[in-house]
Amino acid sequence: MERIIDLVKLSEKKNSSEVLLVPYAEPRVRTLSGWAPLIDEKWDSEKVQQTICSILTEKQKETLQTEGVISGSVSVPHGVNLSFHFYKHKLGYSGSFRQILCEIEGDRFYHLAPVIVDQVLKLKGLNLILGPSRSGKSAFCSSVVELLNKKFNVYIASLESSIGAIHPSLKAIVTQFEVGYDRVRESVWKSLEHTDVII
Repeated sequence: MERIIDLVKLSEKKNSSEVLLVPYAEPRVRTLSGWAPLIDEKWDSEKVQQTICSILTEKQKETLQTEGVISGSVSVPHGVNLSFHFYKHKLGYSGSFRQILCEIEGDRFYHLAPVIVDQVLKLKGLNLILGPSRSGKSAFCSSVVELLNKKFNVYIASLESSIGAIHPSLKAIVTQFEVGYDRVRESVWKSLEHTDVII
């Protein structure tokens, strides 16, 4: 657990919230130009496994061992909340974790093209956001939640593989579901029956 906290503190100094752990490589942090070493020391498979397992419950460790993948969120000491995605492979365990921010840092929808904003504000139909991995799809959707949250008295439900930021309810009511890589269960869908916007 202490290693995780140390990595979080180091990543904060580098203005990042996401850390990647891979055996036989340095722990890395996401930057604007890609992944960069967070520390100079290369971690072996055992050290990576111990660090990953330090924040998992016994049941989660069992799931990771049997199914080979797990994602979720956890609160660690010092008021730090993390979302994580870990997986098992022939070299051991790898994965990433991201600090969940308590609030959105300023308005992020200012950069959206007016035609996109107009489409979002219609609150009708289905909008698909497509792009390669790490192209900003989640950040865009988060901006949409922020925009609607400030302008409409609606119920917004956000289904997320891992929660990267918590949206406080402003004008809208925002509920965030972390569904990981499992199917969304019927009970979750039933709770969405009366929502105005699903993201």
